[in-house]
Amino acid sequence: MSTVVKATYDGHSLFLESPVDLEPNGQYIITIEPYRQKISEGNAWDVLEAVAGTVDAPEDWAINY
Repeated sequence: MSTVVKATYDGHSLFLESPVDLEPNGQYIITIEPYRQKISEGNAWDVLEAVAGTVDAPEDWAINY
């Protein structure tokens, strides 16, 4: 079983942002990954544009069809 918990590193120690149910004096393997904050502002088009980027193209692509 694995548990995902967000933590903050102060240069010396990790501080967990939520409680975990661990056995005292137990040994655990910790995998460290950078936290990526999810895009949550704006509407769906804003989110897609932020993720996909933009393309230089004519305003009406159908004009050349």
